Amino acid sequence: DHTSLACHLYCKGCVTMTEKELLQNAAAYIQKHGWIKEDFGRANGPVCLLGALRCAAGFDPEDSIEDLEDGELFTYTPQQIETYLKVVDRIEAAIGRKITVWNDLASVTLYQVLKLLREMTE
Repeated sequence: DHTSLACHLYCKGCVTMTEKELLQNAAAYIQKHGWIKEDFGRANGPVCLLGALRCAAGFDPEDSIEDLEDGELFTYTPQQIETYLKVVDRIEAAIGRKITVWNDLASVTLYQVLKLLREMTE
């Protein structure tokens, strides 16, 4: 199983969670563990925005669900994967670029990351 304990704790009902819950859980993870740039982060530690979304979905922050081998995908439910991918697409549409590029911009702050997550839940 690729779900780390720390990420699993933020994955409250991740098998059936809504997009709003995933966004709220990502914000909660960042608020508790911190936010970083230029790295996805580690479970139980600071993460970038994409790492927080991965944790909120029940994935390890370093695991790219997009790059998992077919057999590894069976670790997750289709709804879990679909919800995560929808949220990533929505955020990238809102910011006009890849999450990792936006997260690492010098001008982006923790406040902006949390504000974006909050606004996406409305």
